[in-house]
This record gives sequence, structure tokens and C-alpha cells, in this order.
Amino acid sequence: MRAALRDQFLLFYTGQKRSASDILGAGQAEEAVHRLKQLAVETCAALEADDLDRVARLMHEHWDAKRRRAPGTVTPEMEALRDRALTAGAGGVISLGAGGGGFLLVYSPDPERTRAALGMADLVFGLDEAGCTALM
Repeated sequence: MRAALRDQFLLFYTGQKRSASDILGAGQAEEAVHRLKQLAVETCAALEADDLDRVARLMHEHWDAKRRRAPGTVTPEMEALRDRALTAGAGGVISLGAGGGGFLLVYSPDPERTRAALGMADLVFGLDEAGCTALM
């Protein structure tokens, strides 16, 4: 599972900046927020069970719930990137944070094909088991 998390999950910067307070201040459909919380719990369980197919399905639900949460959480540019990734074989795509730009996390069994389809470099990230630590 560690290898899959490291190698098959790709992080892309959309190049779009946004104000999280502007995005989230526009509305917060309570049921969408509740569903996002449920999806986080379900995703954690799927990861612990090494079930990446389930993680991919949950990523689709996450995208839809985020879109329902508030106007502007998913931009046309983000939709286009998602469509290109899915067409290239990605299993799932989610936006991180408030949405409206920022970062996309992509699960792809074929990372090279996904990178080529998006035409952009992904950001290197690692896994940390220590949790939050103070850097002071």
C-alpha cells in the first residue's frame, strides 16, 4: 500500500489562486458538508483495508459533494483537468482544501499516462507517520 500511495497518487497545482473564505463564504450546503465528513471516514477505512478501487469510487463522490458544497469550488479549468485525467485512466480526482483552484490529488494506476494527459508536472510529496510536529 505504501508504494501505491507514493507512486500512484499524484499532486498537481492547478495554477489557480483563490480565497478560501470567498469560496466557502458563498454557501455551505449542510448536507454536502456532512457528506464530505462521512467520505473522509469511509476513505480512511478503504485505505486501511488496502482497497484502492473503493478509494477511487469515494474520490468521485467527494468531487460531487464538494461541487454541491458551494458555488465556485470546482472551476471549469479544474473540471477540464479532471476529465483529462479520467480519460487517461485515472481512477479518481479530488480537489484539496476549499476548492476554486489550488491542488488536485489524482489516483492513477498509470501515472505516466496521467502526467502526459495533463501536460504538467506533479509535485513530489511524502508520507509522514509522525503526525503534526512543531518546527520551533
